[in-house]
Order: sequence, then structure tokens, then C-alpha cells
Amino acid sequence: MSFPTVEEAWFEALPEEESTGWLVRVSLAGEGYVERAAPLIAKVGDVPVVAMSVTGPDGAVGFLAEVPPGGARLSVGYLDSGLEETDITFPDPPIS
Repeated sequence: MSFPTVEEAWFEALPEEESTGWLVRVSLAGEGYVERAAPLIAKVGDVPVVAMSVTGPDGAVGFLAEVPPGGARLSVGYLDSGLEETDITFPDPPIS
């Protein structure tokens, strides 16, 4: 199985009053996203993207529980095949 591609990614700060513990919503757009037994995984630098959900063949969404440093690289893959680095980096300066 090939890795999904990431053509664009959006990092959206979540309001502090939300009690989920998540600080940032990560939305991915590209190709090759599929729901399968081995789930989609991602990280930004060393920070895992949690609660990943495939939204269709062209994207996915997940959340960050901590804010990675500016310039941290996004990696995406599946649990059984590992991660592949993308050209997408976390904004520097970080989102507010």
C-alpha cells in the first residue's frame, strides 16, 4: 500500500475554553486516504497527531495536544507501514 500524499495542511488553533485537551486541529488535503484496519497516523516533529479520521479519499483531520516548534515537519503514514516525511512544516512563528 502506498502512502497518502499531502498537498496542503492547515493548522488551526482551538479555543482555550474547549475541554478536549487538544490545542490545534490539523487538516490534511491530498490523495490516497483510505479507512483500513491499520489506521492512518501522523506526527508534526515529535508531536503525534491524535484522533485521526479519514474524511474521504482526499483528506483527513486530527488534533495536537501540544504545540510543536515552528518548522517541525509533518509525517504521514499507516500504523503497519510507518511514516513518510512531507514537505509541509508547522508555521514559524507558531499559530496563535
